This record gives sequence, C-alpha cells and structure tokens, in this order.
Amino acid sequence: MSPIEKKARVEMGKIARTYEAIVEGFSRTRKSPWMKVLQPLGSLLGKLVLDVGCGNGRHLVEAAKAASLAVGIDISKGLLNVAKARIKRLGLMNKAMLVLGDMTFMPFRNSAFDTIMCIAVIHHIPTHELRRKALHEMLRVMRAGSSIVISAWYRWQKGLILSILKSVIMKIIGMVFEFGDTYISWRTKRKTYKRFYHLFTTKEMKRLLEVENLKIEDLRIIEIGKKKWKNIVALAIKR
Repeated sequence: MSPIEKKARVEMGKIARTYEAIVEGFSRTRKSPWMKVLQPLGSLLGKLVLDVGCGNGRHLVEAAKAASLAVGIDISKGLLNVAKARIKRLGLMNKAMLVLGDMTFMPFRNSAFDTIMCIAVIHHIPTHELRRKALHEMLRVMRAGSSIVISAWYRWQKGLILSILKSVIMKIIGMVFEFGDTYISWRTKRKTYKRFYHLFTTKEMKRLLEVENLKIEDLRIIEIGKKKWKNIVALAIKR
C-alpha cells in the first residue's frame, strides 16, 4: 500500500467515525429516497440488488419492495442499525439484508448481483485511485449485462462556492489530495464535525467510469430536494 493510499484510508476512517457520531441527526434529515436517481435503473422486479454505502436504508427499502433480495453494505454500524429498524418496520425482513463492510473490499462472490446502486457515497472516498478501486470492486460483484447507478455531489453549484474556494487553498498548502477535495461541516448542539468530500465534475465522473468492461449509458446532472442540490448521476452497463 502506497503512503498516499495509507493517508486516504486514514481519512476514510475519520469519515466512518463521523457518521457513527451523527447517526441520529443524519437519519432524521435523510428519510426520503431520491427517486430521480433510482429511476434510470428501471424495474428491479425479481433482481438481486446491492446498495453500496446504503446508510440508513432509505434507497435499499425501495429496491427491496421489487427485488428478490436487496443487500446493503455500509461502513457505519449505527446507520445499519437504523436501516435494520426501517426494514423491520416495513415488513421487508425477508427481502433485505445488511452487511457491515468497506466498499473497497466487499465480502461478496464474483458476479453475484444484477444491479448496483451507489448513491452519494463515492464522493467520500479520497483519491481517484481509491475511488477506481471501489468501482472495480463493484464491477467484480456484478454480472455481465447488469447495471449500476452511481451519484456524487456536483462541484460547480452556488451552494458550494465557499467549499470550492477552500478546496483550492487547501490543495495549494497540501492539506488535501486533489482539487475538488473539501470538508463540509455537520453541526450538532455539542460539536461540529468535518466530513471529507471530493466534489465531482462531469468530466471526472466520466473518467472514473471509463474502464474496459463498462459502458456509460447516461450521464447527467440532477437537482435533488427543495434546495435543488445538484448531483451527477451516471448509469452504466457491465459488458
């Protein structure tokens, strides 16, 4: 493992600890699934679906309603506990399962899944190389002909101007790995937590997905929620 990857994995550990600390507040404000992001996948009827970075399960339960089985993996035990309670409340215990794990080393066999969802997660992984490693792990567990939808925060939007400026300064002084890296605050009554983000451009998302056995079907910017936060959403098919 290179020194840069070691440093990046330390950052990922910090992200995991932050989400453990903000589980309650985060889940309270993240209840509704992003149907605009799920829509490109089409029907999930009878499919075996993997939600990578499933968090509190808001997208996982939507998949479970139609899929033969929806599996969620996340690095936060606290968020998985919230997801478990949601699954139980909706009567989906036989349609969904949860796994505690790292998206760059997933405990699934090759070609296990028909569909992959990775929603608002890849932007928490530092360095292009480690994000590509996560992508290859997702490709490993996908069957040929299966689809993946992946989303990340879009860099060039009004609400993130200050974060972009901070990113430029932090890169110049060596505090972050790449231009586009920044820290976005999550405030509680007692403490402010800093969450690592790599804010994507459409060019970067395309570059991430340009691997030999993956064909990009759609790549667009979608506005989410009342504040119309912009997310890059890509749909791709494994060859």
